Amino acid sequence: FQDRLRGDYPQYRARPAVAPPPGLPADVAALFVREVAAGGKVHEFASADKKWVVSLSREVLTLTCSAYERWEGFRTRIGRATEVLS
Repeated sequence: FQDRLRGDYPQYRARPAVAPPPGLPADVAALFVREVAAGGKVHEFASADKKWVVSLSREVLTLTCSAYERWEGFRTRIGRATEVLS
């Protein structure tokens, strides 16, 4: 998946599928991530300008945009991501 999206989304990071609640002490947050969120990850693929992000987990594929302009551009990008996934 990553190799096929790399041209449009060259930046990658993985994060826990469940984030610790805000305001937890650092040691408790680390324990939360290790014990609760360890079961799943979200893989995020961002465009070079970070305006577009494709996120993939076991349950869901999402596309987010921080500078949305028109449906047609969004439709093209989500279509490409679902095509690569299948």
